[in-house]
Amino acid sequence: MSATVIRLEQVRRGFDGKLVLSGLDLDVSESETFSILGGSGIGKSVTLKLLIGLLRADQGRVFFRGRDVTHLKEREWVRVRRHFGMVFQGSALFDSLSVLENVAYPLREHLRSDEETIRRTVAEKLALVGLEGVEARLPAELSGGMRKRVAVARAIALEPEVILYDEPTSGLDPSNAGRIAELIRSLQQRLGVTSIVVTHDLGLCQAVSDRVGLLRDGHLVWLGAPEGLRNSTDPEIRGFLQGSFPEPGVMESS
Repeated sequence: MSATVIRLEQVRRGFDGKLVLSGLDLDVSESETFSILGGSGIGKSVTLKLLIGLLRADQGRVFFRGRDVTHLKEREWVRVRRHFGMVFQGSALFDSLSVLENVAYPLREHLRSDEETIRRTVAEKLALVGLEGVEARLPAELSGGMRKRVAVARAIALEPEVILYDEPTSGLDPSNAGRIAELIRSLQQRLGVTSIVVTHDLGLCQAVSDRVGLLRDGHLVWLGAPEGLRNSTDPEIRGFLQGSFPEPGVMESS
């Protein structure tokens, strides 16, 4: 059996007295692509931020490779985050920096590499996402799909063990969304990384996932292989597939 890389145990997180996660349990295995599916405002992005210490759990525990990281100090989290790459929903590129400088940013922050090594590494990562020769361009000169791929190149610059994708197809047309799905699967296969994707895009889940969890009311209400989604008779699943999911309820934090 594959080793467990990520584990959440009964994680609760609220904001201003309102509960977003209400006892979330989650296990993600080595080299797996796990997707968290659900509507807007239900805690998908909150879950990713908990995994890398950008938010802290109110209750419950977070583990990375068997180590309890729930209460790490910030200086300890800096070391743990080196094992993660994050692709933010809006790509989060620096508008004033070239593609080269955007992808090189984590290399300059964390490594003491010479300029030639940095440029070579950036070129390698851009080639992995199908963007050779765009180093000198600015983000404003790129299409939405290209900006997303630059964000992926930056996320893999430090060769992380885990890549986190926050709504990676948001705002993209179907063609570019399909390219991103192919890229996620390709990187998982070529690099052997563990991937966690949060999305409302059912097509993306079907294309990239080994397993899918449906997040609702602060916990996973369904968990299984992606092909089980369309065939499920569970009313939670049917409601989501038919677009009839009610707006997420707000739970009072106790």
